[in-house]
Amino acid sequence: MSCDEIVERFLSWQAGLGSDKPFFAYLHFLEPHATYSPREPFRDVFRPEKGRALPEGHTMGYPEWAVQRDEINAGMRSVSRTDLQDMIDLYDGEIAWADSAVGRLKSALIERGLYSGALVIVTADHGENFIEHGVIEHPVNALYEPQIRIPLVVKFPVAWGVGPAKLSGPVETLDIPYTVAAAAGAGAFGRGENLLSFAAAGRCRRRTVITEGVSGFAVFTGAIKACFKEADSGVNMFRVYSMKSDAGETRDLLAMKPSYAARTTACVRRWREFTASRADDASAPLDAVPRDPERMRRLRALGYLQ
Repeated sequence: MSCDEIVERFLSWQAGLGSDKPFFAYLHFLEPHATYSPREPFRDVFRPEKGRALPEGHTMGYPEWAVQRDEINAGMRSVSRTDLQDMIDLYDGEIAWADSAVGRLKSALIERGLYSGALVIVTADHGENFIEHGVIEHPVNALYEPQIRIPLVVKFPVAWGVGPAKLSGPVETLDIPYTVAAAAGAGAFGRGENLLSFAAAGRCRRRTVITEGVSGFAVFTGAIKACFKEADSGVNMFRVYSMKSDAGETRDLLAMKPSYAARTTACVRRWREFTASRADDASAPLDAVPRDPERMRRLRALGYLQ
């Protein structure tokens, strides 16, 4: 289902609620996402050769695309400069497509008198790599900034008195459910923080931020980013970057920061031991979770399972 269809379904659903009934809605767009095949008129917005047919990779199904992606990321297949530019141009077209759907949603909320009182949050689950570090799309083990630095736009209700501002600083997706729960009067929710407090202060509080992948994670402490791998033996730091002087993540500083590596690794290991103990208490046995073969195949094609 396209982003346009999702917005129209939401608007139809909301119209049936009545104008005075509060609601919560989660709209999940799959655009922008591989295989990068935006509809017209967005298909050619960023492409220099207007009207040219889509490249073969952008007309196949996602499982077939995933095979090619994995070959590229494993160094078994190369990407030409033309093909790479096609990916980028079509990806930008899908961003424009999603932007238009968000614009349609905003306009409809304004027409219905709902926008000024609404809390609206727009974000993403991941970004995309385009060979910056030899990989494309969003490999499950990649922790580079093109993949993990995502947009976050929050529009607070007008009555809250928070005007437009652009803040820089670390936040986590865990802050989103915390903020939504607080807005609904539910109080504290998890270990996130209320984004309203950052917006009201005009800055993000300095703190340690963690980004997790399938078999690794990155820890941000100030301007330093440390990447960790998980194995049977525990967690080990394998790269360190200065995000202030090396935003492109081209210089690994691990060998230059032995004391930082030892100190941070010890803290991270204690944190992982604590979270593992909590997870063991809360988790259901794996054999108690029903597994549909087709669903498992799709999750594996999307990269969520190995």
